[in-house]
Amino acid sequence: MWSGSVAVFLAIPLHLLSLGSCDDTSEKDIVIRVIPTTLTQLKYLQNLWLQDVEIDNFLLEKSQDYAYVDLIHFGNSYEGRNLSVLRINKPNSNNGITKKVAWMDANIHAREWITSAVATWIINELLTNQSLNNVLEQWDIYINPILNPDGLQYSKTNNRLWRKSRSPNPRTYCVGTDLNRNWDYYFGGVGASHNPCSILYHGSRAFSEPETAAASQYISSLSPNTTLYLALHSYSQLILLPYGNTYQHPSDYDELMNIALQGEAAIEGVGGGNWRSGTASDLLYLSSGTADDWAKAKAGIKYSYTFELRDRGYYGFLLPPGQIIPAAKETWAGILAMLNALS
Repeated sequence: MWSGSVAVFLAIPLHLLSLGSCDDTSEKDIVIRVIPTTLTQLKYLQNLWLQDVEIDNFLLEKSQDYAYVDLIHFGNSYEGRNLSVLRINKPNSNNGITKKVAWMDANIHAREWITSAVATWIINELLTNQSLNNVLEQWDIYINPILNPDGLQYSKTNNRLWRKSRSPNPRTYCVGTDLNRNWDYYFGGVGASHNPCSILYHGSRAFSEPETAAASQYISSLSPNTTLYLALHSYSQLILLPYGNTYQHPSDYDELMNIALQGEAAIEGVGGGNWRSGTASDLLYLSSGTADDWAKAKAGIKYSYTFELRDRGYYGFLLPPGQIIPAAKETWAGILAMLNALS
């Protein structure tokens, strides 16, 4: 736990902090309070993680600093925050080559702070590391660091373990939808809940939420050359393949696994610990209405993956900020290996 603070956990079901939870658990059972010993330490703790406005400013600065970087607002959250993606599209030296497209999004689940931190680190690495020019010559890369800005902000001010969005639900005091159960592929199936008070509530209908509706429309509008979809989540140290709603493997499972295993080997090669690759249903739990499944089945993106970042449960969602850089470096090693394998 963080230095100089006392952590008080109130009524946190143990299974929520372990692997494979799919229980119909109410968000009112999830409470965490971090009580710093001084106000100075409170400010220090808050500043260790970027706020959503600071990430917005970071994206804006990068779009202004590099001619080949565009900041695109593709929608707004329920509370009116920008949904933004940074496009990195460096001109290649051979104009006859059609660049492949890769999409990455993060922080669809509010409490998974490490994912947006890693996404912003990757953006900076792509723009400042000259050795990656060959990657930028071959790939048109889109990175959305925060897909659930309302939930992220709420997790930073009210409830550290908040997971869902912040849109109201009719006829109940329970707020929010699990945005990774709201996509239009086997919506409302196994591993999602009809109960608005559940952390797995799928919403009233597919794409009922402005965040998923906007993201799906924008992803669908991208070039038919979109080859790779990546969703950053935490935690468990996994590279997950579709599909989550069934134990039946996709017909191109071997091809998907080959790319995933190259990413896994690269992560472990930089000291990233033990990772595993496989379908979400085989390694984690059954789930439906998820973004990666939709990306493959509906958007037609052949190579669609979810990265479950570090760790494997010691800190869980409460990963300390000192692990941001190690997490970013190992995650990027895996993604880079996959990009190179698909080039």
